Amino acid sequence: MNYAFYTYDNGTVFPISKLECTIADDLTQLNYYEIDIYIKYFDNYDQKYHIIGVGPLKNENQIINNENIIDYHPSTIVFSNELFTSTQQKIDIVIRSFILDNIQYHQNSKLIIILRKTSKEYYLYQKSYTLHEFFQTSDEIWGSPAPVELYSNVQGGLGIFAGYSQVMDSIAIN
Repeated sequence: MNYAFYTYDNGTVFPISKLECTIADDLTQLNYYEIDIYIKYFDNYDQKYHIIGVGPLKNENQIINNENIIDYHPSTIVFSNELFTSTQQKIDIVIRSFILDNIQYHQNSKLIIILRKTSKEYYLYQKSYTLHEFFQTSDEIWGSPAPVELYSNVQGGLGIFAGYSQVMDSIAIN
C-alpha cells in the first residue's frame, strides 16, 4: 500500500492510499467482481473489536470508472472483466488513509480486503443498491431526487437470487 496526498481546489489536503489487487481471469466469458475493504481493530478503551467500512475514492482506473457508480460513494466496488486486458489484471483502489492513520494507535489493527466473484444478478443488485442509497438523501437547493428502484430477479416479489465466491486477505496496519 502506498501513500500520497490529494489537494482540493480550496487547499484542503488529505492523505490517500493506493491498494493494488491482481485478479486472475481467463477472459473466456463476462465475469463480475466485487471488492470490499474494511478495517478491524481492537479498542483499548471499551475492550471490543470494531469494524469500519472503507469506501473507495475516484481514481484513474478505467475498469472501476467504467461502472459509473464511483461518484455515488459506494461502500464496495463492483465491476466486470469487460475492460480486462490481461489474464492477470491489476486493479488499483484509492482510499482516504486518514482512516488508517487514526486506527494505527489501536492494537491488532488490520485492513481486510475481500474479493468476490459474483453472479450477474448480485452485480446488478449491488449497482442499483449504491444508486438507491445515494439518492435517499435530499438536497436543500435541488430538493428530493427521483427514487432509484432496486434490481430484483424474483418473479412476483422483491429481492434477488444470487451467489458469489470469495477470497479474503488482510494487511496488518500497526
